[in-house]
Amino acid sequence: MNFQRIRALTLDLDDTLWPVWPAIERAERTLHDWLSQHAVATATRFDVPALRALRDDVARRYPQWAHDLSALRRESLRAALQEAGDDAALAEPAFEVFFTARHQVDLFPDVLEALRRLSSAYPLLALTNGNADLARVGLAHSFRGALSAREFGVGKPDPRIFVEACRRLGCEAADVLHIGDDWALDVEGARCRSADAVGSAQTGAGRGRGGIRGQSAGRRRPARLLNAQTSSAGCGWVSANFITSKRTVGALASAGGDPSPMTPVPCRVQLPRRRLTTSESPAKRT
Repeated sequence: MNFQRIRALTLDLDDTLWPVWPAIERAERTLHDWLSQHAVATATRFDVPALRALRDDVARRYPQWAHDLSALRRESLRAALQEAGDDAALAEPAFEVFFTARHQVDLFPDVLEALRRLSSAYPLLALTNGNADLARVGLAHSFRGALSAREFGVGKPDPRIFVEACRRLGCEAADVLHIGDDWALDVEGARCRSADAVGSAQTGAGRGRGGIRGQSAGRRRPARLLNAQTSSAGCGWVSANFITSKRTVGALASAGGDPSPMTPVPCRVQLPRRRLTTSESPAKRT
């Protein structure tokens, strides 16, 4: 990969800058504790797994909201309250309790240093299918802005959201590097808008989700550097190296003029024989 030509970066958030499932599970417990005080019938009828199952059922019944995880969560709460005989108007304050707790994330250890180095060399744009708010997480100062599926109306891997990200950055697609953890959503999506991608693979979700995830929760893995060799049609094949995330950051920072670069040391690996499709990469339940 020629890092010298990279002019801007787009970054996924959940499972790229922090492990999302510990935060979601804490938020679900916090939500249930709140319901136990303010909507007793709902808390009695629905324990945490039952609320999660209801949320998944709502997602199946409302596929038109696949890009808006907040809407799905609100509707599942309204449905739970209504079914239990509690006041459905409590769905909004209940969602806010969940949403506040959802942003109490634990960053991966190298994220703050990585963002410091990268933001000093490149404009950064968050590109997410989730509903994380950079300001609530405390990282807004490192980014030029954020583009979410909820705001745009479609999510990754739809090429349109990548094109819009490039437009907001004022760059051609070939000059933007996307960093994310999901093979189908981040890598394939970026590849099909003629841009490069780095699969961070910071942690496994512990539930077998996503294209390049799937290890037990909290286990760190090397980052996979993906170089998209595009065809005239705008899509192409991907070659890959394993390198650590810090080395990826070091190579990018070095190309961007960082005074303390780290040299990437690649090791050739074999790609999976079959790429995962979007349907095989389930959305995060945020």
